[in-house]
Amino acid sequence: MTQHVPVRPAWTCVADGEPWPCPGARLRLRSDYAGDPTRLAVYMSTLLMTAAADAGTRDVLPPDLFNRFMAWTASTEPTPVRTTW
Repeated sequence: MTQHVPVRPAWTCVADGEPWPCPGARLRLRSDYAGDPTRLAVYMSTLLMTAAADAGTRDVLPPDLFNRFMAWTASTEPTPVRTTW
C-alpha cells in the first residue's frame, strides 16, 4: 500500500497524484495530530513555507497554498481564502 506522501518540488501525492496534502494525507494527519490541532497547524505552516520556496517562480498564488496547507486544519471542512483582491 502506497502512503500519501508528497513528491517535491511539485508537492503532488505519490499515492494518487493529487496536490498534496490530498484527502488521504489530510485524514492521516488529522489522525496523527488528534487532540492537538495547534501542533498540526504549526507543522503544516512549516510545510507551506517549504512548498512556497519550492514553487519559486511558478504561478502559485499564496491563497492557493494557504487553502491547500492550512485552511483545512482548523475545521472539518476547508474554508477557501478569497483569491481575488
